[in-house]
Amino acid sequence: MKINIRETKEDDFEDISFLLNDNKLKDSYFSKGKFLNMLNRNKGLCFVAEDNGKIIGSAFATHDGAFRGYIQKVAVIEDYRRQGIASKLIEKIIQKLEEIEIPLIFCHAEKTNKASLELFKSLGFEIRDSHYLIDKGFKRR
Repeated sequence: MKINIRETKEDDFEDISFLLNDNKLKDSYFSKGKFLNMLNRNKGLCFVAEDNGKIIGSAFATHDGAFRGYIQKVAVIEDYRRQGIASKLIEKIIQKLEEIEIPLIFCHAEKTNKASLELFKSLGFEIRDSHYLIDKGFKRR
């Protein structure tokens, strides 16, 4: 098995949509238009993992342009988990954020997702209990 990590392309929408849905990470507002907007605003920060041209993993990242980077929606097809693919995707994002001198990198993982929490801890991230995630929730438009 030869895994290729490459930048996400617009044509990847359907495969990534399926992947996110399969990993229970697809939000009701995830649409092709929003996906394309995200890719355009975050060039060089969203990646897929492929095995013989088949997308088997994906991860997105964003940043504020100066201080904070944010990793989200890390997903790998079940048959490919525990093979270092998610780590490679995250490491690629970290490398890109460091290249543009973003000093703080955050991620979003559910408290009950022990596999994700262990993955991020293994890559040097720390779980902080000094902050709260505060949001206004999703608004339907």
